[in-house]
Amino acid sequence: MALDAGALKVTIETASGLKDKDLFGKSDPYALLKCGGQQFRSKTCKGGGKAPVWNETFTFQIITENTLDVTIMDDDMIRDALLGTASISLAKVRVQTRDKVEQRGWLGPHVACVLNFCANNYLGLSNHPALSQAAIEAIKTHGYGLSSVRFICGTQDLHKQLEHKISEFHQTEDTILYPSCFDANAGLFEALLGAEDAVISDELNHASIIDGIRLSKAQRFRYKHLDLVDLDNKQNNTF
Repeated sequence: MALDAGALKVTIETASGLKDKDLFGKSDPYALLKCGGQQFRSKTCKGGGKAPVWNETFTFQIITENTLDVTIMDDDMIRDALLGTASISLAKVRVQTRDKVEQRGWLGPHVACVLNFCANNYLGLSNHPALSQAAIEAIKTHGYGLSSVRFICGTQDLHKQLEHKISEFHQTEDTILYPSCFDANAGLFEALLGAEDAVISDELNHASIIDGIRLSKAQRFRYKHLDLVDLDNKQNNTF
């Protein structure tokens, strides 16, 4: 993960060790995430008690911010009560040379909050009720799938239905779905590029892009990360 200026997506997953009950029964925790002047509030985990689960993703626009503050509150009828706070150092994550899967911040002697910095929940739909219900209905009619990927066990009617809807939306003749963006990049470059083509790529591009280019017959040139001088040299040598 590159914590440079731009969009920082943070998923708050769970907390543990919170105060279990208040005067009205089990506590109803929610989280406040703050970075610079931006703040987001998670949903309230009704009856979540000491181990609430949120799995919500928020997007911060960052420039030089170095701290992500997390506050856990109990949603109360009279006045919300503070359950704990955490402070996550983005500066430490910035110096990492690889993606940081999660960061733990302690809200007290026995309280931990888990933040996931590399979830793929880009549209924030992972917990949308309509999506959850559609998954339940699909399991009722199709089970848990064919226990393997499409190119091994074949195409199902749900694949074709989704491809048809996508084709209608984009007004195209047909659509092909890949099981992941990684597979899409692996298939894209090999199909589009030949021996007469050249690709100039940042050395820290996603692994799917790097592997996809390797699978093609194109000439490959890598320039140093964000180094425009090296990029210019590679372009001059290529053309």
